[in-house]
Amino acid sequence: MIFHQTLTLLFTAMGAAALLAFAGASTATAQGACPAGFRSATSDSFGIPVCATEQVSDRALEHAAGVMNHLLDFDQNGTADSPPVLAKLRDSGAFYAVFPNERAVDRFFDRLDDSQHDSYEASVVVMEDEMDITGREGWDPTIEEALHVITQFGYAEAFPEAFGEFRGSAIADLMDAARGGYHARVPRRYPAGAVYTYDDRSCDYGCQVTEFTFWAITSMRGLNRNRADEIGEEWRLQTPELMESRAPGLVALLSDPRFGILF
Repeated sequence: MIFHQTLTLLFTAMGAAALLAFAGASTATAQGACPAGFRSATSDSFGIPVCATEQVSDRALEHAAGVMNHLLDFDQNGTADSPPVLAKLRDSGAFYAVFPNERAVDRFFDRLDDSQHDSYEASVVVMEDEMDITGREGWDPTIEEALHVITQFGYAEAFPEAFGEFRGSAIADLMDAARGGYHARVPRRYPAGAVYTYDDRSCDYGCQVTEFTFWAITSMRGLNRNRADEIGEEWRLQTPELMESRAPGLVALLSDPRFGILF
């Protein structure tokens, strides 16, 4: 079933309170444990830990948990959209970490030794000072970072031939087509006609796949419809209509019912 829902309906007009209500209504198992030094959200995200340092407000932490819940259960029927993805997320120990700001992130990881860093390999960070909890700024980075958790540690592991973050997977081949060819690293200049032109040279090939998957899913969900001026230099297929007309193979992959990606 296809769910035609817009950014306004899902994340802006509903607001944080509605997201938290959805999270509380989940039939998921108990939340996984957060690392030492973090506290857990009280609302459930299907057992995927959503964690915050002590400096983060309760409001921001619960907002992050609500967003995670909604992305795992897009139609909000109380069941995760993709049980295989949820299983891989749980098996990997993936978690979503909320810090107050970038300085706090840097200070935290600078204090860790090499062995401690391994404990955070299956995590993605969002910062409270970049969140748009009220929905007044038009885009909430909480959505992007939560979706990275789900695709990187869930979809890429549950369906590696389709969503693996390596050359030769279905999503990687579609990314290469969108970039005008295979680029092991971010090129200085993309070929004319490329529709995905991410330019962060620190982002390796797997990272590029993560970002591409994020753009594709959020565009099919209508979340980028009014963001052309903001994201056009990086991603040119901002609407479902552009996706369908210019990347039909990508739409077909995301629409495959085996994967449980709902729009």
